[in-house]
Amino acid sequence: MSRQLTESAPLVTRRRNQAAEGSKRAQSKKGETNNIKNNMEGLIQIVSKLQDVNNMVGGGMNLNLPQIVVVGSQSSGKSSVLEGLVGRDFLPRGTGIVTRVPLELHLNHVPHLEDRNVGDAYPSNEEWAEFLHKPGEIFTDFNHVREEIEARTVVLVGNRKNVANKPISLKIFSPNVLDLNLVDLPGITKVPVEDQPHDIEQQIRELVLMYITKSNALILAVSPANSDIANSDSLKISREVDPNGDRTIGVVTKLDLMDRGTDALSVLNGRMVCLKHGMIGVVNRGQLDIKQNKNIKDALRSEELFFGNHYPSIKDRCGIKYLGLTLNRLLMSHIRECLPGLKRKIKDTQNMYQKQLDELGQSMFEEHKQGAVLLQFLTNFSNNFISSIDGGSVVAYRREVSFLTGGAKICHIFHSKFTSMIRNMEALDGLTTNDIQAAIRNATGTRRSLFVPEMAFEILVRRQIHRLIDPALKCIELVFQEMESLIEQCANQEMSRVLSLRSRVQEVSLELLRSRLPETTSMVENLISIEEAYINTSHHNFAGGAGAMAKMLGRMEPEPSTQNANLPTTAKEVAPAPYATVAPRTSNSHAPEHCAPNHDDKASNHKGSWWLFGGASKQQNEFHDTPSKGQFNSDDYAGMAVASPNEQDRTMYFANSLNDREQVEVDLITNLIESYFGIVRDKIVDSVPKAIMHFLVNDVKTNLQSELVTKLWKTELFDTLLQEDPMAASQRASAIEMISALRKASVIVESSMFSASM
Repeated sequence: MSRQLTESAPLVTRRRNQAAEGSKRAQSKKGETNNIKNNMEGLIQIVSKLQDVNNMVGGGMNLNLPQIVVVGSQSSGKSSVLEGLVGRDFLPRGTGIVTRVPLELHLNHVPHLEDRNVGDAYPSNEEWAEFLHKPGEIFTDFNHVREEIEARTVVLVGNRKNVANKPISLKIFSPNVLDLNLVDLPGITKVPVEDQPHDIEQQIRELVLMYITKSNALILAVSPANSDIANSDSLKISREVDPNGDRTIGVVTKLDLMDRGTDALSVLNGRMVCLKHGMIGVVNRGQLDIKQNKNIKDALRSEELFFGNHYPSIKDRCGIKYLGLTLNRLLMSHIRECLPGLKRKIKDTQNMYQKQLDELGQSMFEEHKQGAVLLQFLTNFSNNFISSIDGGSVVAYRREVSFLTGGAKICHIFHSKFTSMIRNMEALDGLTTNDIQAAIRNATGTRRSLFVPEMAFEILVRRQIHRLIDPALKCIELVFQEMESLIEQCANQEMSRVLSLRSRVQEVSLELLRSRLPETTSMVENLISIEEAYINTSHHNFAGGAGAMAKMLGRMEPEPSTQNANLPTTAKEVAPAPYATVAPRTSNSHAPEHCAPNHDDKASNHKGSWWLFGGASKQQNEFHDTPSKGQFNSDDYAGMAVASPNEQDRTMYFANSLNDREQVEVDLITNLIESYFGIVRDKIVDSVPKAIMHFLVNDVKTNLQSELVTKLWKTELFDTLLQEDPMAASQRASAIEMISALRKASVIVESSMFSASM
């Protein structure tokens, strides 16, 4: 017997140990389950913290946080639903529109007062509320919470019955609430009343859509049961952004106010409106209950009895308690799905503000650094300006790719605009046959020359060369304008946050640029004057008299004339050549071909050269304006005596057609002008850009930095020049604040994702 007892003792001990281990495992499993539950519930509080961080920076993070947006028509029972979820009377009430700004409501579950640990950072209150705009102040009286909401609304939008997107953030801590983040929006209305704006319906609609359009928003659509569900404003506007009902939770209020003999069973069972998360019925306190101060706990008991009596088949999925649990579950699941995208959004936004901060730079107003900072600004500006001309500048890359700037634009001016202007100038532009004849006759004075006078050619070619001055000066103007624009671009890029320094740098740079303009202009004018001063007829490319004559005679081939074909030879020889004007020529064109008189013998084919040396007959040497014997007209003489030289018709000196000698002279001068003008034109196309580069562009490049340092780098100017633009300082402070907030948000999301994965 004693042996059996001895053998059974280890067995009992073993069984006891196994039972203890099983109990320990069960407790551990239960603890893990509770930890997971606590971690999941903490997700909602984490989003609440993110919302606080976002509100602290004026909503600038634009994170699209997961939240529940409460939508409903005016007097649909939205406020009563929210008070039922909180278990407290805290929302303003009255007639007309009461909620005029979004109310961000963060419900945070805390342990009961007796269940809290000594080290918990909770105040010694069972329930309390906090407003974001009053940090550190705790509200334990919920009547004061209502008063603060009303007062804050007046501060944000005034006393009129208008609405605005200026949210009020309220946190409520209580052991009687579940973790939820809700946004109560103004009730949808149709007709403006009292002093409401005439477009109040459109304002509210735009405000509601602003919140429910966000993909991370769950929509709590509140509809009263005592009106046709087909006319529900909340379901109608929700369907616009969520046509399949994937993000919408329907709530049916005022079930106790329906007509006798009717019910909402078909609506609550989803047969009339199909929503993914269904329709949940609730019964709120009526206006009489509120006047009689019926508390929320009594109202919840009455609601439970109502559903037990009228909707027993679905009573387990109706009521405020079931609504709170459903919203808590859906919000936690939704947050868990949104966390990865939220993390990416925070990271991208942080990078954006970091880039903005890098562009603004650090504050440089420490006194011992001012000299170095100013010198760095001047050096960067000068280097950027030079690089913009030489190529590879940051300014050039930041402009649209279809625009030329800096050196590329100057090159375009030289080789496209200026060259085109010069090349398009004809050698004979502005010259007529009469001008050439007048120059020839004026050069010979009272005697007829044996040769075509060289003076006539020089007078005419100087006149044509002088016309090159206008495009040359225009080229200087275009280059000057581009450099002026480049100075402004570089200053805006380098000194956008120090307006005083930017203004002075531009002023000094433009002074330097303008100081080089007279010398550049003078040099270019001198280039033209040099060409006018000496006509180098020995130039190797100049055709010269012999070359021009040979060229002209080469074109004077006899051609049969239909009008003189039947005339006798003597008549053909004396027939005048039909020329009165010089045809326009291009730079590569030749003298116009003309119909020279037909000559039968070899000697007569070279009559032009004989005329060139003054060997023409008497008839051919006579002026066409000299009257013949017996044809003198005294009336013509009287008219000449009265008219002033400027008023006389120039055609009276020249015949309407040229004889052979005159035609040869005109053609010869024309060929000489074309040849020499082409030489000068090529030289100007080459020399003017060189002069502009040397006297204007390169001179400014070389002296810009030394000029800036000489005039601006002075100790007494440091404070004035380095006075930062207030806007830039504000942007830097805002960027720093935003980056700090985003870093906090990133830490919060990282920790929540780690907790959710456990």
